[in-house]
Amino acid sequence: MISGKSSFCLIIFFLMCTGMGSMAQTSAQESKIVVDTLFNKEIRLVLPDGCKKQNYFYDEGRFIDYCYRDGCLVTLFKGSLVKTPLLPDDPNHHLQSIDTINNVVIYRGWVEHPNPYVDKRVWREDKIKDIYIYYDYVPVEKIPIFDNVLNTLSVKDITIGSGLLPDSISKR
Repeated sequence: MISGKSSFCLIIFFLMCTGMGSMAQTSAQESKIVVDTLFNKEIRLVLPDGCKKQNYFYDEGRFIDYCYRDGCLVTLFKGSLVKTPLLPDDPNHHLQSIDTINNVVIYRGWVEHPNPYVDKRVWREDKIKDIYIYYDYVPVEKIPIFDNVLNTLSVKDITIGSGLLPDSISKR
């Protein structure tokens, strides 16, 4: 028979192990290289494993979403007739800072999540020439993982039939 004090100790031990496990999972997140094309741009991303890709086309543009089970989202966008930047104009996305680094405009902020029991979530949107990439609904503890996605992505100009152009660019 387990006494009250013993069961309390077991609960604390379980919570500590669960917390350490999730911290280890965050730091040792497996990733994969994904290459996608948006019109005349080839985009190379290093994404955490476990995403589901979804494409959204409209007459003047395209969105590519990489959705995660915990609600995190990475999106690529190129097109017109959409008010840009995409996230800072939404009333649930609160802008905290705007920076320009190496000709890349970086917007950062926090998200007012509809579920009040969800921990604080953040977003970041980068503009690289005419392409927007952002992450959204990312828990604070996963910021380094998703910052790495945006910081290491590369964008190359391509033309149909002739391969890569010599003036390919890299984000950083």
